[in-house]
Amino acid sequence: MSTESQEASAELQQRLPSKAPRLEGVARAAGVSPKTASRVINNERSVRTEVREKVWAAVKSLRYVPHPSARSLAANRSFQIGLLYDNLSPGYVMEVQAGVLDACQARRYGAIVHPLRADASGYLREIIEPVSHHRLDGLLTPPPITDDAAIITWPRAPTAIFAANDDMAAGVLWAAAQSGIEVPGRLSVCGFDDMPISRQVWPPLTTVRQPCRLMGQIAAQQLIEAIEKPGSGRMVVLPYELCTRGSTAPPGDSSRSG
Repeated sequence: MSTESQEASAELQQRLPSKAPRLEGVARAAGVSPKTASRVINNERSVRTEVREKVWAAVKSLRYVPHPSARSLAANRSFQIGLLYDNLSPGYVMEVQAGVLDACQARRYGAIVHPLRADASGYLREIIEPVSHHRLDGLLTPPPITDDAAIITWPRAPTAIFAANDDMAAGVLWAAAQSGIEVPGRLSVCGFDDMPISRQVWPPLTTVRQPCRLMGQIAAQQLIEAIEKPGSGRMVVLPYELCTRGSTAPPGDSSRSG
Protein backbone atom coordinates (compact mmCIF):
# COMPACT_ATOMS: atom_id res chain seq x y z
CA MET A 1 0.00 0.00 0.00
CA SER A 2 1.40 3.43 -0.92
CA THR A 3 2.08 6.13 1.67
CA GLU A 4 -0.79 8.21 0.27
CA SER A 5 -3.20 5.29 0.60
CA GLN A 6 -2.06 4.60 4.17
CA GLU A 7 -2.61 8.24 5.12
CA ALA A 8 -6.07 8.23 3.55
CA SER A 9 -6.95 5.01 5.38
CA ALA A 10 -5.73 6.44 8.70
CA GLU A 11 -7.76 9.60 8.18
CA LEU A 12 -10.86 7.52 7.38
CA GLN A 13 -10.42 5.48 10.57
CA GLN A 14 -10.16 8.70 12.58
CA ARG A 15 -13.34 10.04 11.06
CA LEU A 16 -15.33 6.83 11.62
CA PRO A 17 -16.76 6.52 15.13
CA SER A 18 -15.33 3.65 17.17
CA LYS A 19 -18.84 2.76 18.25
CA ALA A 20 -22.09 3.45 16.43
CA PRO A 21 -24.01 6.28 18.14
CA ARG A 22 -27.27 5.37 19.84
CA LEU A 23 -30.56 7.19 20.20
CA GLU A 24 -29.80 7.90 23.85
CA GLY A 25 -26.65 9.76 22.80
CA VAL A 26 -28.62 11.87 20.33
CA ALA A 27 -31.16 12.69 23.06
CA ARG A 28 -28.37 13.67 25.50
CA ALA A 29 -26.69 15.91 22.94
CA ALA A 30 -29.99 17.62 22.10
CA GLY A 31 -31.06 17.95 25.76
CA VAL A 32 -34.29 16.01 25.30
CA SER A 33 -35.67 12.63 26.32
CA PRO A 34 -35.04 9.57 24.11
CA LYS A 35 -38.79 9.40 23.44
CA THR A 36 -38.81 12.98 22.12
CA ALA A 37 -35.73 12.30 19.98
CA SER A 38 -37.47 9.22 18.57
CA ARG A 39 -40.60 11.24 17.74
CA VAL A 40 -38.49 13.79 15.86
CA ILE A 41 -36.57 11.15 13.91
CA ASN A 42 -39.84 9.42 13.02
CA ASN A 43 -41.25 12.70 11.70
CA GLU A 44 -44.10 12.88 14.20
CA ARG A 45 -45.77 16.27 14.05
CA SER A 46 -46.40 17.09 17.73
CA VAL A 47 -42.89 18.41 18.42
CA ARG A 48 -41.89 22.07 18.58
CA THR A 49 -39.72 23.42 15.75
CA GLU A 50 -36.85 24.44 18.03
CA VAL A 51 -36.75 20.94 19.55
CA ARG A 52 -36.69 19.39 16.07
CA GLU A 53 -33.77 21.56 15.08
CA LYS A 54 -31.78 20.54 18.18
CA VAL A 55 -32.40 16.85 17.58
CA TRP A 56 -31.49 16.97 13.89
CA ALA A 57 -28.35 18.97 14.72
CA ALA A 58 -27.36 16.22 17.16
CA VAL A 59 -28.12 13.53 14.56
CA LYS A 60 -25.87 15.27 12.06
CA SER A 61 -23.10 15.93 14.59
CA LEU A 62 -23.03 12.35 15.84
CA ARG A 63 -23.60 10.84 12.37
CA TYR A 64 -26.48 8.86 13.84
CA VAL A 65 -28.23 6.44 11.46
CA PRO A 66 -31.55 5.08 12.76
CA HIS A 67 -31.84 1.30 12.61
CA PRO A 68 -34.84 0.36 10.42
CA SER A 69 -35.87 -2.56 12.66
CA ALA A 70 -35.77 -0.45 15.82
CA ARG A 71 -37.77 2.30 14.12
CA SER A 72 -40.36 -0.20 12.90
CA LEU A 73 -40.65 -1.84 16.32
CA ALA A 74 -41.02 1.48 18.15
CA ALA A 75 -43.76 2.72 15.83
CA ASN A 76 -45.44 -0.67 15.29
CA ARG A 77 -45.26 -0.04 11.53
CA SER A 78 -43.06 -1.38 8.77
CA PHE A 79 -42.44 2.04 7.16
CA GLN A 80 -42.85 0.32 3.81
CA ILE A 81 -45.48 0.79 1.10
CA GLY A 82 -46.16 -1.28 -2.00
CA LEU A 83 -46.54 -0.33 -5.65
CA LEU A 84 -48.54 -2.96 -7.55
CA TYR A 85 -49.00 -2.46 -11.27
CA ASP A 86 -50.69 -4.12 -14.21
CA ASN A 87 -49.50 -1.93 -17.05
CA LEU A 88 -47.81 -2.86 -20.33
CA SER A 89 -46.13 0.55 -20.66
CA PRO A 90 -42.63 0.29 -19.14
CA GLY A 91 -42.00 4.03 -19.55
CA TYR A 92 -45.13 4.90 -17.59
CA VAL A 93 -44.36 2.40 -14.84
CA MET A 94 -40.75 3.58 -14.51
CA GLU A 95 -41.77 7.23 -14.23
CA VAL A 96 -44.44 6.51 -11.62
CA GLN A 97 -42.01 4.26 -9.75
CA ALA A 98 -39.35 6.99 -9.74
CA GLY A 99 -41.84 9.44 -8.24
CA VAL A 100 -42.89 6.93 -5.58
CA LEU A 101 -39.24 6.31 -4.65
CA ASP A 102 -38.58 10.08 -4.47
CA ALA A 103 -41.40 10.53 -1.95
CA CYS A 104 -40.40 7.45 0.04
CA GLN A 105 -36.79 8.54 0.27
CA ALA A 106 -37.82 11.99 1.50
CA ARG A 107 -39.92 10.41 4.28
CA ARG A 108 -37.56 7.50 4.99
CA TYR A 109 -39.99 4.84 3.82
CA GLY A 110 -39.15 1.71 1.85
CA ALA A 111 -41.03 0.67 -1.29
CA ILE A 112 -41.82 -2.81 -2.61
CA VAL A 113 -42.58 -2.87 -6.37
CA HIS A 114 -44.54 -5.88 -7.58
CA PRO A 115 -46.12 -6.61 -11.00
CA LEU A 116 -49.39 -8.48 -11.27
CA ARG A 117 -51.81 -9.62 -13.95
CA ALA A 118 -55.36 -8.53 -13.17
CA ASP A 119 -56.67 -10.88 -15.88
CA ALA A 120 -54.94 -13.93 -14.41
CA SER A 121 -56.63 -16.37 -12.05
CA GLY A 122 -55.60 -15.99 -8.44
CA TYR A 123 -54.24 -12.46 -8.86
CA LEU A 124 -55.82 -11.42 -5.56
CA ARG A 125 -53.39 -13.79 -3.84
CA GLU A 126 -50.56 -11.91 -5.56
CA ILE A 127 -51.79 -8.80 -3.74
CA ILE A 128 -52.20 -10.49 -0.37
CA GLU A 129 -48.79 -12.17 -0.33
CA PRO A 130 -46.53 -9.07 -0.52
CA VAL A 131 -48.76 -7.20 1.93
CA SER A 132 -48.55 -9.94 4.55
CA HIS A 133 -44.92 -10.93 3.87
CA HIS A 134 -43.52 -7.39 4.03
CA ARG A 135 -46.12 -6.02 6.51
CA LEU A 136 -46.82 -3.13 4.17
CA ASP A 137 -48.41 -0.02 5.66
CA GLY A 138 -50.24 0.79 2.42
CA LEU A 139 -50.59 0.08 -1.30
CA LEU A 140 -50.45 2.09 -4.53
CA THR A 141 -52.16 0.56 -7.59
CA PRO A 142 -51.96 2.48 -10.93
CA PRO A 143 -54.75 1.72 -13.41
CA PRO A 144 -54.51 -1.33 -15.74
CA ILE A 145 -54.57 -1.41 -19.51
CA THR A 146 -57.74 -2.58 -21.24
CA ASP A 147 -57.56 -1.23 -24.80
CA ASP A 148 -57.24 -3.59 -27.79
CA ALA A 149 -55.48 -2.44 -30.96
CA ALA A 150 -57.19 -5.19 -33.01
CA ILE A 151 -60.33 -3.05 -33.47
CA ILE A 152 -58.74 -1.29 -36.43
CA THR A 153 -59.52 -4.35 -38.59
CA TRP A 154 -63.25 -4.34 -37.82
CA PRO A 155 -65.60 -4.04 -40.87
CA ARG A 156 -66.70 -0.60 -39.67
CA ALA A 157 -63.23 0.55 -38.68
CA PRO A 158 -62.81 3.69 -36.56
CA THR A 159 -61.32 6.90 -37.95
CA ALA A 160 -59.40 7.56 -34.74
CA ILE A 161 -58.02 5.61 -31.79
CA PHE A 162 -57.07 7.15 -28.46
CA ALA A 163 -54.87 4.53 -26.78
CA ALA A 164 -54.33 4.20 -23.04
CA ASN A 165 -50.58 4.85 -23.38
CA ASP A 166 -47.85 5.49 -25.94
CA ASP A 167 -46.66 1.89 -26.10
CA MET A 168 -50.15 0.74 -27.02
CA ALA A 169 -50.50 3.56 -29.56
CA ALA A 170 -47.21 2.47 -31.13
CA GLY A 171 -48.72 -1.00 -31.40
CA VAL A 172 -51.69 0.50 -33.22
CA LEU A 173 -49.33 2.22 -35.68
CA TRP A 174 -47.61 -1.11 -36.34
CA ALA A 175 -50.94 -2.93 -36.78
CA ALA A 176 -52.15 -0.20 -39.13
CA ALA A 177 -49.00 -0.49 -41.26
CA GLN A 178 -49.39 -4.28 -41.39
CA SER A 179 -53.02 -3.87 -42.52
CA GLY A 180 -52.24 -1.19 -45.13
CA ILE A 181 -54.14 1.49 -43.19
CA GLU A 182 -52.55 4.88 -43.71
CA VAL A 183 -51.94 7.07 -40.64
CA PRO A 184 -53.23 9.74 -40.47
CA GLY A 185 -54.78 9.35 -43.93
CA ARG A 186 -57.45 6.85 -42.89
CA LEU A 187 -56.80 6.58 -39.17
CA SER A 188 -55.70 9.06 -36.52
CA VAL A 189 -53.81 7.64 -33.53
CA CYS A 190 -53.24 9.38 -30.20
CA GLY A 191 -51.30 8.04 -27.24
CA PHE A 192 -50.94 9.04 -23.62
CA ASP A 193 -47.90 9.81 -21.37
CA ASP A 194 -45.47 11.39 -23.93
CA MET A 195 -42.86 8.69 -23.43
CA PRO A 196 -39.70 8.71 -25.64
CA ILE A 197 -41.27 6.14 -27.99
CA SER A 198 -43.83 8.76 -29.07
CA ARG A 199 -41.00 10.63 -30.83
CA GLN A 200 -39.27 7.54 -32.19
CA VAL A 201 -42.13 6.01 -34.22
CA TRP A 202 -43.36 7.09 -37.66
CA PRO A 203 -45.37 9.15 -37.98
CA PRO A 204 -44.46 10.92 -34.73
CA LEU A 205 -47.20 10.22 -32.23
CA THR A 206 -49.72 12.77 -31.04
CA THR A 207 -50.00 12.21 -27.31
CA VAL A 208 -51.01 13.68 -23.96
CA ARG A 209 -48.13 14.61 -21.71
CA GLN A 210 -48.76 13.95 -18.05
CA PRO A 211 -46.30 14.34 -15.16
CA CYS A 212 -45.90 10.60 -14.43
CA ARG A 213 -43.04 11.04 -11.97
CA LEU A 214 -44.90 13.77 -10.09
CA MET A 215 -48.00 11.55 -10.05
CA GLY A 216 -46.07 8.76 -8.38
CA GLN A 217 -44.47 11.18 -5.92
CA ILE A 218 -47.78 12.77 -4.89
CA ALA A 219 -49.51 9.38 -4.69
CA ALA A 220 -46.84 8.10 -2.30
CA GLN A 221 -46.95 11.34 -0.28
CA GLN A 222 -50.73 11.07 0.02
CA LEU A 223 -50.51 7.43 1.10
CA ILE A 224 -47.87 8.17 3.74
CA GLU A 225 -49.94 11.13 5.00
CA ALA A 226 -52.99 8.85 5.28
CA ILE A 227 -50.92 6.25 7.16
CA GLU A 228 -49.53 8.80 9.62
CA LYS A 229 -52.65 10.96 9.88
CA PRO A 230 -55.84 9.07 8.93
CA GLY A 231 -58.39 11.15 7.07
CA SER A 232 -55.85 13.61 5.68
CA GLY A 233 -56.12 12.54 2.01
CA ARG A 234 -57.29 14.97 -0.65
CA MET A 235 -57.92 15.06 -4.38
CA VAL A 236 -54.99 16.46 -6.36
CA VAL A 237 -55.45 17.61 -9.97
CA LEU A 238 -52.25 17.81 -12.01
CA PRO A 239 -51.71 19.66 -15.31
CA TYR A 240 -51.52 17.91 -18.68
CA GLU A 241 -50.61 18.99 -22.20
CA LEU A 242 -51.70 17.83 -25.65
CA CYS A 243 -48.65 17.31 -27.89
CA THR A 244 -49.90 17.40 -31.49
CA ARG A 245 -47.65 15.56 -33.94
CA GLY A 246 -47.99 13.68 -37.21
CA SER A 247 -50.29 10.78 -36.30
CA THR A 248 -53.53 12.78 -36.18
CA ALA A 249 -55.53 14.97 -38.58
CA PRO A 250 -59.13 16.26 -38.71
CA PRO A 251 -61.69 13.79 -40.19
CA GLY A 252 -62.29 14.43 -43.90
CA ASP A 253 -59.22 16.68 -44.16
CA SER A 254 -57.73 16.31 -47.64
CA SER A 255 -54.28 16.72 -46.12
CA ARG A 256 -54.71 13.48 -44.12
CA SER A 257 -53.22 11.43 -46.92
CA GLY A 258 -50.56 13.92 -47.82
